[in-house]
Amino acid sequence: MVVVECFRREVALEGKINQQSPERISEEKRRRREGNCFFIEDYMTAMDLDKLSKPCLTEALAIDLVRTIYGLEVVDIKSMISFNDQNFRIQVSKKHQNPHISDISEDGYTLKVINTFKSSLAGHIGK
Repeated sequence: MVVVECFRREVALEGKINQQSPERISEEKRRRREGNCFFIEDYMTAMDLDKLSKPCLTEALAIDLVRTIYGLEVVDIKSMISFNDQNFRIQVSKKHQNPHISDISEDGYTLKVINTFKSSLAGHIGK
C-alpha cells in the first residue's frame, strides 16, 4: 500500500495560542503546546480537516508512483469516487520491471492513496 501525504500536518506557529476551550483539547494536545510544537489539527474544525486530509494526487503523479514503486507501466488510469481516500483504477502493460510479479492481472489494479489522518484515527494504519 502506498501512503502519500499531501500536506505536512506539523506546523510551526510563532507565539500563537490555540483558541479552543480547554475541555476540547486532549491531553496530547496540551503536551504539544507545552513543547512549542503545534499541529494544524489543533486549529481547524472537523469540516476543514476533511478537506485538508483527503489526498490530492494528479493522474500524472499516480502514474509516476506506479512506475517508480511497482515497476509497472500504466496504459490506462481512471480516478474512482471515494470519500476519504483517493483511488485510481489502472491497467498496466504486460511488460514490467517488477521481479515479484509473475503475471499481470488482465482485470487491472487499484492504487489506493490513503488519508493518513483519518485512517490513523480509525486504526487502519499500523503504528
